[in-house]
Amino acid sequence: MMTALASGILLGLFCGLVPGPLPALVLAQTLRHGAREGYKIALTPLVGSKVLVVLLTARSRDLLAGRPNRVVMCVLDVLLAFFALLLFREGWKHLAGTLTAS
Repeated sequence: MMTALASGILLGLFCGLVPGPLPALVLAQTLRHGAREGYKIALTPLVGSKVLVVLLTARSRDLLAGRPNRVVMCVLDVLLAFFALLLFREGWKHLAGTLTAS
C-alpha cells in the first residue's frame, strides 16, 4: 500500500514538473499580472476540458442522428479497419523477419 502511494506521489510530482507550454504560460502570466492571473491560467484546462466534454456528449446524439453523418461514420469505420489491417500486416512481416533472422 505504501509503495503504491509513494509511486503515485512521485509519478504525479514528476509529471507535474515537466516543462511545457502551460507551465511557461502560467509562470509568465504570474510574473506579469500577479498570482491571481496565474491561478486563472492554471485552472483553465481543468474547467475548459470538462465544459467541452459536457457539450460534446450532450450534442452527440443530435449530431449523429442524421443520415449524412451515418454515411461519414461508416466510411471512417472502413478506413479505420483498413489501417488496422495494414498495421497488423506490417507488424506480422516485422515479427516474421525477426524470427527468421535469429
